[in-house]
Amino acid sequence: MFNELIISRILLFWLTVLLSFICLMTYNNKMVIGPSDSLIIFGAVVNTYSKYAAVIVLCVFNSAIRVLNTNILHAWVINNIQDTKIYYKVNTYHAYEITTIHAVYGFVDWYFYMNIILSQIDLFMVEMVVDLGMAILTTKYYLNIKSDMQKSLLSESEDIKNYILTGQEDGLAD
Repeated sequence: MFNELIISRILLFWLTVLLSFICLMTYNNKMVIGPSDSLIIFGAVVNTYSKYAAVIVLCVFNSAIRVLNTNILHAWVINNIQDTKIYYKVNTYHAYEITTIHAVYGFVDWYFYMNIILSQIDLFMVEMVVDLGMAILTTKYYLNIKSDMQKSLLSESEDIKNYILTGQEDGLAD
């Protein structure tokens, strides 16, 4: 079967096709950016900079929360509740609480997200850039933790090796 890297590259190819199609379709159309009488979100006209700024702030915070929901809560549900090969003691109440919040947020976010990104191209770009940034920050956070754990394990194995070779806890020979 395909590994993750191959699938990722297939997605990159498809993303390139889709973005090229979007660019071709919108090339001759006038793109509206910023507040406008044609920018309507949840039935409200966003035609002032203060309303537009409020929408941008909501987009940024919601995108950040969306990535946390996807990269942390969703991963936690999969790895700690749904993975039947690894036993991990989970508080039943917390498991139901987390999966319920994760599911309900997913639907509310989807509704909010669709209204925002379909309203205007600049809001789509804000959502995409913040999602990308948060995904990179989350990945960096976990890679740093893994790196620190690997360093710690290597350090411990060196301590053990020194103890075995010298017979002393501090690893120094007399």
